[in-house]
Amino acid sequence: WIVSGQDCNQRTHNLGSHMNFDSVFSLIKNHDPQAFSSKYQFSAREIDRLEASLPHLDEESRQLAVGLLRNQKGQKVANLLLRLTSDPDSDVSDLAATTLETFPDLPDLTSLAASISKQPDSFIRGELYLVMGRYRDVNALDRMRRFWQTEKDRDASTKYIVAAVKLGGASERRLLLERVRETQPEDAVNLCDDLMYIGDSELARGLEIGRASCRERV
Repeated sequence: WIVSGQDCNQRTHNLGSHMNFDSVFSLIKNHDPQAFSSKYQFSAREIDRLEASLPHLDEESRQLAVGLLRNQKGQKVANLLLRLTSDPDSDVSDLAATTLETFPDLPDLTSLAASISKQPDSFIRGELYLVMGRYRDVNALDRMRRFWQTEKDRDASTKYIVAAVKLGGASERRLLLERVRETQPEDAVNLCDDLMYIGDSELARGLEIGRASCRERV
């Protein structure tokens, strides 16, 4: 059967206007993709209820829960996404990390630093570096630099560098320039994305040759 655009919009509207925690949780538990369309906003207490329920859900339901959290707001949600980067299922933890990297609100900085220090997965560490790079806290750069000596993964270390540059790190700027010059073809796309993340017009002008090289290699 065919659903018109108007009917689809009406269903999406109804998802937001007639739902409560239990109905949204039912969508998650039953693997219903309509959960992604829900505009229902959890209260702080309901966020706690959701987190308490997550260990009893399967991997697919936990992934749906992370997708639903993308539409929420507030530091409490960001803190939950941070904790979900340690989920035992890699699909859930990876999704939580990428969601947190673009989530409008930031988790507690101390908790974020602690999570990075304990995170064994290099991809997730890289995403968490990018989260830390979005802080306006004067202590964020100092906290970041504690990880430099122990970060051995090249992709994660590149994300560390661009995050530190975004926070104003001068020495990391020099490292980034060196990284641009050494960029291999297979790394070009990711590095160009990293340059866009920084959003620094002065640095962008200085790296124009490097970016052109990225485009040629892609």
